[in-house]
Amino acid sequence: MLFRLKVLQDIVFDKFTNGHYFRYNDKRPKLVECELSGGDQMTISSHQNAIKRYGKEVADLQKKISSEKEKEAKIYKDISNLTSQINRSKTGTTLKTKMSRLVTLNKNLSSAQNKVAEYQKKLSGKQHSLQSEQVKLDKALKQNEKKNETDRKKVRQLETKHQNFVTSSLRTQVLLHNEMKESPLMIDLAKLPEKITVLFFAANPKDQHQLKLDEEIRDVMQKIRASEHRDAIELKARWAVRSHDLLQSLNEENPHIVHFSGHGSMEDEIIFMDDKGNAKPVTKNAIVQLINATSENIRLVLFNTCYSSNQAAQLTNYVDFAIGMNTSIGDEAARVFAANFYSALGFSASVQKAFDQAKVALMIEGIPEESTPELFSREGINAGEIILVKP
Repeated sequence: MLFRLKVLQDIVFDKFTNGHYFRYNDKRPKLVECELSGGDQMTISSHQNAIKRYGKEVADLQKKISSEKEKEAKIYKDISNLTSQINRSKTGTTLKTKMSRLVTLNKNLSSAQNKVAEYQKKLSGKQHSLQSEQVKLDKALKQNEKKNETDRKKVRQLETKHQNFVTSSLRTQVLLHNEMKESPLMIDLAKLPEKITVLFFAANPKDQHQLKLDEEIRDVMQKIRASEHRDAIELKARWAVRSHDLLQSLNEENPHIVHFSGHGSMEDEIIFMDDKGNAKPVTKNAIVQLINATSENIRLVLFNTCYSSNQAAQLTNYVDFAIGMNTSIGDEAARVFAANFYSALGFSASVQKAFDQAKVALMIEGIPEESTPELFSREGINAGEIILVKP
């Protein structure tokens, strides 16, 4: 029996305190497989089948013995009657016939008695085998219970480790929030806008696997509303985005953060929609140049799409920060990461702190994809020293 549970392994986080960086150890969940014995079910099943088989054979032999004994009783009765008739016979012919019949009955009686003896011998052997299998089954059941108790102890130990990790992670997230309020970040608050605009592009082509993008933006909106500086973040959404909608929307909204949500390809493309609602890929170079051509206010681009780390890395030639995924990312992981990233920004966390908290959120939820998102910064800019939302 295979038991799966997320347990802990050491990692290292960066912390920014009093103008300096420090390194500290923490834990992150790791999916492990614990092999549990689950008892020797094959042995138990084997003994149970043997007991069932021997029980049937014992019953069959008892039935045969009973049948042969009934034959014996009938033959004894026939012999007794025939003996009486012989004693009363007066003619030689009649006597000879009856004596011949008496010989036959005695042979039949002897045959029945031999069969009874043979069946009883087999019965004794089968009953002994049945008792032996019952003893073996009782022993196997006791051993099985002992092994099961050992397995239950292993599971309890793993679950205790997991609970301790969750508690520790919650404390870490609170610590990160509190430190953000106390850390003297190197920023000029006067230069921060009173409100930042997040432009959310969502594309879910009908010929692709359908993503839960509506749930992602719902969770992002809820987290922003629950943040301390919710009025400083304005979320603008564009749904069913076609490739030719991008420039129009960027010019209309002039956003500070651009968020791409949907499908990505292993060829560094982002999948938008054509006029028929089907997939239309846009190359990495086209996306990079799109942002470059409209990047007057853009500080950060978040690619919440699969295989997008290369786009993010190249974009930092034109914007301060970009986040991409170094492999595929699941629906739930994308939703949890994005919601908690914007939540942290809403508490005036630095870009680095918001990114770290979003990864911690994945760990708390037990989603083993915290190593998928990657944060890239423009050369010379420290993500731990920059906040985007004015406190």
